[in-house]
Amino acid sequence: ADSLMAGVLLAHAFRQPGVRSYLQQNRSGLRALLVVLLAGAACLSVRRDLFGAGDLSWLAALYAVLLALALLEDRGWTARFFRSRLLRSLGLVSYGVYVFHEAMLGLAHGLILHQPPKLESMAEVAVTGLALLLTLAVSFASYVVLERPVLKYGHSFKY
Repeated sequence: ADSLMAGVLLAHAFRQPGVRSYLQQNRSGLRALLVVLLAGAACLSVRRDLFGAGDLSWLAALYAVLLALALLEDRGWTARFFRSRLLRSLGLVSYGVYVFHEAMLGLAHGLILHQPPKLESMAEVAVTGLALLLTLAVSFASYVVLERPVLKYGHSFKY
């Protein structure tokens, strides 16, 4: 819930001209905060219970600051990266990836290696890569067949 709320707060903040202007003028502070949050995330990758109940909140803050910086950048490599066609395409299928990734990972490892997913050998890494490709394919099909028509129908209404 904290990740969703961070996104909601960020979306609301960016709709306020004063807040957006303040963030624009203080991008260096956001960059410094990003470094601190990245350092904490690096520590979390080594020790997963570093902040206790705040672990996921720390990551939510990291992503919120990263997203704010991406929205504030007009040019440069950061802007090009976050506006790339690849990321936009991944964004279209991201819900499907969220829904299908566990099933594809479990199925691929179960059917091919007859074991639960893990990454201890090159074969397991290869099967995980295959599961990623399957997840993307199923997610794309889901977007084309289900999500896009529903979104198109939803956009036909006037709010």
